[in-house]
Amino acid sequence: MDDFVKQSDDVERRKLHLAVAPIWGALISIAALLWLLVTSDPGQGGPRLVLAFLAAVFVLLLSCFFLLIQMVGYLLRSGNQRSWYRILYSATVLSFGVVFLLGLQTLGQLRLIDVVLVAVFEVVLNFYILRRF
Repeated sequence: MDDFVKQSDDVERRKLHLAVAPIWGALISIAALLWLLVTSDPGQGGPRLVLAFLAAVFVLLLSCFFLLIQMVGYLLRSGNQRSWYRILYSATVLSFGVVFLLGLQTLGQLRLIDVVLVAVFEVVLNFYILRRF
């Protein structure tokens, strides 16, 4: 019986750490974005600066989408939680699409057809992920 109590306490601690992880990710990525924007010149940075900026934006969007999906799922399902993996997969797909569009805009190649294609890709990929996992 004592072993069961220990295991349930460990599970509760892990859930608490998982719940705090997106908040830490958002805070760290905001700090990284502020540091990049304040300390560097975008014209002088080159591809490494652009890649670091896009990575920080990806982590920020991933954290925000994760928290948003989790909150909406909690409100719509009246307390019944979705799987962490499903939320993470959906948030990853959504944030990748936004970063892809941002990258195209950075290169000056973003057109309406690109936005439509990314939106269709997002819908199909999320449908596949939610059915598969």
